[in-house]
Amino acid sequence: MRISRTIIIAGILSIALAGCAGPVDTGESPIAGQTSIPTADPGTEPTVEPTETPVATPTATPSANSDAVLTTAGYGDLVLGKRVPSDTELVKWDAERCDDRVGYSGGRWIPADGVDDDDETYFVVRTVDGKKSGAITQIIVWDPSIQTKSGAHIGSTRDELKDLFPKLKKVRSEDPVSGLYAVSDSAGRVIFETEKHTVVDIIVQQTDVEPSGVQGTDVGGFCTG
Repeated sequence: MRISRTIIIAGILSIALAGCAGPVDTGESPIAGQTSIPTADPGTEPTVEPTETPVATPTATPSANSDAVLTTAGYGDLVLGKRVPSDTELVKWDAERCDDRVGYSGGRWIPADGVDDDDETYFVVRTVDGKKSGAITQIIVWDPSIQTKSGAHIGSTRDELKDLFPKLKKVRSEDPVSGLYAVSDSAGRVIFETEKHTVVDIIVQQTDVEPSGVQGTDVGGFCTG
């Protein structure tokens, strides 16, 4: 059977026109403000970039005691054998501190931040005759935040003390009350009093005074000793 030449030409033209038509329009158009999202390869997980939220860096609050350390000579600008400096930021004079104590009337030097009677973290500055103008004779530390220059503090162990101070001297053992370990030089002496091989208080005093502790006594406060 012969096919008409006209039919053949018409078929060729139909195919050519179909090739020029382009992709089929699905009828969907992009929404304003949206961008196309690439499709991940089959079998792979899409990568999600986490958004980091800035975190505020805490700022340390400066303290008047932050630079003061314990030495054999004293604590900061509180020096054994000298009067309390008038411009010190470590202590202040409380003129009525011991007025309610029998036999211990008068004022005392107390921490500049004050002290609560229920607070057990403080330090005591003793002067000659308990006078405001008296020379410093002893400093007793109950505050674990106060440290020696090498880092020893209340809570340090006996072994840590030995590592920090090669010339540490054992004054007495813990039996029956408390142990005493001392570091001395020409400026004075630092005594570490221990219980269960752990420092419970620190005493700074001059070397011409016999080393002694305050545990099991009533001489560790402001109005005693």
